[in-house]
Amino acid sequence: MLRLKNIRLSTKLFGLLWLIGVIPVLTLWGMGQYQANKVLGLQDTSRLESVSHVVVTNIQRYVTERRTDMETLVQIISERLRQLRVNQETLRDLKKERIETFFDNHLQDVTLLAGNPDFIKRVAAIDWIYRQAGRKNDNKYWRENVEGFAPWIKGGQTSLGVEDLYFVSQMGDVVYSLSHQNELGQNIHHAPLKETGLARVFRQAMEAPAIQDFQPYAPANHAPSAFIGAPVKKDGGIIGAVIIRISRPVLTQLLRAGMDPTSTNGVIVAAMDGLRSDPLPAPLDPLKNPSFQEALKGNIGHSIALGMQKQLLISTWSPLRIKGLSWVIMTEVETSQLLTQQTKENKNGLQKFSDTSGYYDLFLIHPDGTVFYSTARQADHNTNLLTGKYATTNLGQLVGKVLKSKQFGMSDLVPYPPSDNQPAIFMAQPVIENNQVVMVAALQLPPDAITGLMHHSAPSGPIQTFLVGQDQLLRSDAFTDPANPATKTAFIGGSIASIVSPTAISNALEGKTGSQETIHTNGKRLLSVYAPLPLDGFTWVVISQTEPDQINLLSNPNLTPFAIFMGGVLFLVILGFLVIRSDLLHPLMDISTTLNRMASGHFESFVGSTRKDELGVLSRSVATVSDEITQAGQRIQNATEPLAAPIRRLATIAISLSRETTTGLETIHEAKNDLERVNELLKRNAASAKEIVLITKTLFEITKGPLKQAISYFSPRDDSSSLSDPLMEPTANDSTTPAS
Repeated sequence: MLRLKNIRLSTKLFGLLWLIGVIPVLTLWGMGQYQANKVLGLQDTSRLESVSHVVVTNIQRYVTERRTDMETLVQIISERLRQLRVNQETLRDLKKERIETFFDNHLQDVTLLAGNPDFIKRVAAIDWIYRQAGRKNDNKYWRENVEGFAPWIKGGQTSLGVEDLYFVSQMGDVVYSLSHQNELGQNIHHAPLKETGLARVFRQAMEAPAIQDFQPYAPANHAPSAFIGAPVKKDGGIIGAVIIRISRPVLTQLLRAGMDPTSTNGVIVAAMDGLRSDPLPAPLDPLKNPSFQEALKGNIGHSIALGMQKQLLISTWSPLRIKGLSWVIMTEVETSQLLTQQTKENKNGLQKFSDTSGYYDLFLIHPDGTVFYSTARQADHNTNLLTGKYATTNLGQLVGKVLKSKQFGMSDLVPYPPSDNQPAIFMAQPVIENNQVVMVAALQLPPDAITGLMHHSAPSGPIQTFLVGQDQLLRSDAFTDPANPATKTAFIGGSIASIVSPTAISNALEGKTGSQETIHTNGKRLLSVYAPLPLDGFTWVVISQTEPDQINLLSNPNLTPFAIFMGGVLFLVILGFLVIRSDLLHPLMDISTTLNRMASGHFESFVGSTRKDELGVLSRSVATVSDEITQAGQRIQNATEPLAAPIRRLATIAISLSRETTTGLETIHEAKNDLERVNELLKRNAASAKEIVLITKTLFEITKGPLKQAISYFSPRDDSSSLSDPLMEPTANDSTTPAS
């Protein structure tokens, strides 16, 4: 086992200097290295946190801007629907007034005609002639009265807009017909006129003016006809009724009057059992429209509903106030007519909005889930997002959520099948009127909007930033080397578990922010900072990561002074070692060499050093000892030959003491036996022995102090006590002359 006292003095000296000079500097360097890397770590973390904050802020701003676009779109749609409804209500009221006026005027005209004295006189004469002729109308008197009567009544036919005019006597005989059709001369109480509108209006008109609804009329080739009649009174009694017939085309002409032939506005007049006018411009089915029932109840209103061809129609309705009729007037128009008005660029309004704002698609969705408008017209157009095959997509779920909440909604970024299964994100907002959702407007964001925003927000270089969803799958592309897409390691919808700990994602989803170091699959350390990004009903996690910077204080150009300082300290330690080695160890080596030569019997003159420190004292003491030993040796050699060997042994002991300072004292103990033998010889030669003892005492007295100081100075152990070994002190026997 290596012990400290067995280590050479030069090694101890070098170790001491290293311990005092170099180790503190290395400790300082290590602490500086640690603190510098710690600061760099904090800087990296701060930088990543700054990047994450920028990304979160930019995405939130982007979502806010898109939400503003959504609100703008809804406002545009609401305003255009309002304008469309106002236009439809204006059209409805205009046609309503025209039709009501038409029938009111005709009813009034018939009533006035029935009360005209000249008309009463003529029809009374015709009726008398008809009865006198046996209820026949083929005699010359009947023809003369009719011919005289016809020009007068025909003058009013054009202004009245009627198809025919009848006078039916109180007996039910059609004694006059302006058009001389088959019903002339027939009785309305018998077939084929018994169940016609003419017969029904006659029965009503015999009591008061009346209007009969449109029904097929056999004498007019079953054309739907309406009748207006009024009683004809003479001398206080009713002698019959004057009746006019109106065909349905006349009503359709009234509805079309003043309308643009290219207009898609639909205007109809209908009753419980069906239409009373031809539909404009396309077939409408009011009986299937819930609004029609409201109109039949006498209510006035409007609604938005799907047409027979899944087009969204805005409808307005109002009951017609016509005596004896339960009619409803309705207007219908496709909402796309106004919502998609052409612009100067030959684009409809919604298409232009979508293109200008950079959206992939724009949807209008009926409350039942039907997509009735789409700018992109993908596979989801004209499908039902609530019950169809796309009901489970993020758009279908979003529409259901918005219809339920009646508020803005946003979907997560997941693959959307109609868009070639590319990741898509949607925003939707309901269009509400009277607290009812009339439609849902939805926008499909560009497929690369979020990823492009991420790359634009994060700085180029070693920092990577990406989004993670609640399912711990990516919501943006992530690259190991952004400049080299071939190194793409993850993609939208891919797993990120190998890069970021699920614990970090879970913490962020709980609303926490923090940092974490992980080991990438390539073995490199990664520093990651995570932060939550709450959106509408779901949360994303923003991950920013980089390889932590490491600093070398000695190679960092910004820390050159520190490196120079460390080099200077190391140089001074080595220089100090060389100087001390030359100043201390070399004199000791000279002394050791001299003593070794003396031990070998070469008693050459040794000149002590003139230096004043302990080494100088030791050197001069060795010189004195050398001289004394040389002289004593001569005397002893001359006095007695048997003492030569012990004396040389004693000299060897002294030389060994000086040669190895740390082991010399142990050698002195080894001389004990030799001293005892010398003592025995001295007893036999007292004079010579006494001289030798005195020389020995002198030798140890001289060397005791310097050696003790040298050992104490250069050696960590304190062996100075060995210099006072009792064997070195003269004993009682030594101080006296030995016995003979």
